[in-house]
Amino acid sequence: DVVSEAAPILAGADDEHQHGLLGRLPDGSCCRLKPEPLPRSGLTEEEVRDSHRGFCFNSRAAEAVDVDRPQLDVRTSGCKARHQAY
Repeated sequence: DVVSEAAPILAGADDEHQHGLLGRLPDGSCCRLKPEPLPRSGLTEEEVRDSHRGFCFNSRAAEAVDVDRPQLDVRTSGCKARHQAY
């Protein structure tokens, strides 16, 4: 058997933070990664191209959002019911 060392429910997990508290320092304080806002004028074509290089997604836009932000649960009711049965 493979036993995971991860807790079955992550610290800080709730309906809006399903993965628990992310991006925290070892002492629990915020934040390991600080969001870097995008320029008001948006990214240039070159910046967009560079942000996709090696990632296949806009890494620059991903870095602009807080890691520990509320996330809506967009699963279907069937998926939620199945999860409750675990």
